[in-house]
Amino acid sequence: MTNRALGKIAALLLAATAFVAPAATAHAQGSSTADGLPAGNQQSGSNAVDLIDSLGAPQQFDAIVRIGNCSGSIIALPDSKDTDPALILTNGHCYNLKMRDGDVVTNMPVREKAYLFTGPNPRRVGTLPVNKALYATMTDSDIAIYRVGMSYRDIYRYYRTVPRVLSDVAPTVGDNLHVTSGYWKRTWDCTFDGIADKVQESGWTWEGVTRMVGPSCKTQPGSSGSPVLNDAGKIVAVNNAGNFDGAACRNNNACENNDGNITVIPGARYATRTDQVPGCFSGSEVNMAKPECTLPGGAAYSGHALQLN
Repeated sequence: MTNRALGKIAALLLAATAFVAPAATAHAQGSSTADGLPAGNQQSGSNAVDLIDSLGAPQQFDAIVRIGNCSGSIIALPDSKDTDPALILTNGHCYNLKMRDGDVVTNMPVREKAYLFTGPNPRRVGTLPVNKALYATMTDSDIAIYRVGMSYRDIYRYYRTVPRVLSDVAPTVGDNLHVTSGYWKRTWDCTFDGIADKVQESGWTWEGVTRMVGPSCKTQPGSSGSPVLNDAGKIVAVNNAGNFDGAACRNNNACENNDGNITVIPGARYATRTDQVPGCFSGSEVNMAKPECTLPGGAAYSGHALQLN
């Protein structure tokens, strides 16, 4: 690792020590080190996913955040280290609703804060500094990933919460899904109803979108960016749209476009895909040049022309 990289990590750790930790209960039972980390994870630079696995299944509101007027979640990617800056996953329209079709934003400095929740019921435990929009788009996907000014290790040390992980197993029709919102501090229970080829709302089109239905699947504005969780607590998609009034392809009335055939499903809710994210990141840095990066703007993206910012 270069001296420059070491300096960045040191600066993040120093910044994190300025936070006053609230009282917090342990995430799970088991032995721990002097700083509260689980035994076996005391070595700096350990894989963040190993830390998650050592603590067992997450509680419903673990790693859930409110950011602006949206919801989101802290996530770790397969190669994330516990000393890496934490990442927040939310919607592209939560970054900037005025993004045009074709816009892709990378590495844009921001000054935001995210309110962090944890526990089986929503308990706010801290406020996280958010300093960069690493990636955001509303083209073909509706996704944004922010960088937090604290590492996964320090977030666990102070708040006893660990990040969510993206599921590598796709749901099957009929599976239970749970949309957990930091904005509304509640969860909606939904049923997976398949994948829509394309979903349209106003001037935007998203591809490979998760469709959710059910009598209690009544997400509201403000739930945008909420992780869609399977029964194991892993993220399968990010809640981003719905058909609220039965209208076609207008604001708050998303429709489906399957090979040119427009379908309106009143009451349906939709969530943007997340499986493309790991292929475009190296640790907590966006890397659009990776050959496996299929997000809009990435080396393997085959969609329409983009305006990179």
